[in-house]
Amino acid sequence: MWDNVNEFWKLAIELAWESFKNESLPIAAIIVNTEGQVVSSGRNQILEKHLINRKMSHAEMNALMNLDYDAHPEIRKYTMYTTLEPCPMCMGTIVMSDIRKLRIAGKDPWAGAVDICELPYIADKNMDIGFESGLVSNVLTVLYLYRLWEGYGTNAVNFLKITSEYYVQETVLAKELLSQSMLRKFIEQDMSIEEVYNHIAGKLI
Repeated sequence: MWDNVNEFWKLAIELAWESFKNESLPIAAIIVNTEGQVVSSGRNQILEKHLINRKMSHAEMNALMNLDYDAHPEIRKYTMYTTLEPCPMCMGTIVMSDIRKLRIAGKDPWAGAVDICELPYIADKNMDIGFESGLVSNVLTVLYLYRLWEGYGTNAVNFLKITSEYYVQETVLAKELLSQSMLRKFIEQDMSIEEVYNHIAGKLI
């Protein structure tokens, strides 16, 4: 299962897991140039209190801020891979940073903002957006839902309701794993992301 994952998604999943282990949301983004080289990456850090303005520390924002814009004149030909549909802040920043190709692992029915590409100003930029399907998307969604229920519980009723209704199968599995504190046990056991991925994927097949 892990062996079948695209190398770019492997890196994104590893970074998302790093965010999970640091009590943030398991979301990550990488930027790949025209030669297939990863030139920047970022992970969600919004719950990591050592940061001065952690609320802006979304995965896509961090990946873009870590990229030396002037050193990459062909950035419009680059591809960003992100594990979750970007929010309005991130989607707008992606567009304004001249990224034109975006690959997304999971849809965000609550805050996802790819629809802003329908605005005339953005539509004129010919954004190339594609959503991943299959186990990569499913596993990342389970990680995300697990962390949402773990971190927010009933404190974000509408957010969780809409997201859980959209992802029924993944929600059931995320709650099952959470009831056993399974992913926290995996961290205590120092399990590799490959082992974690295969465990979750095995439950989804």
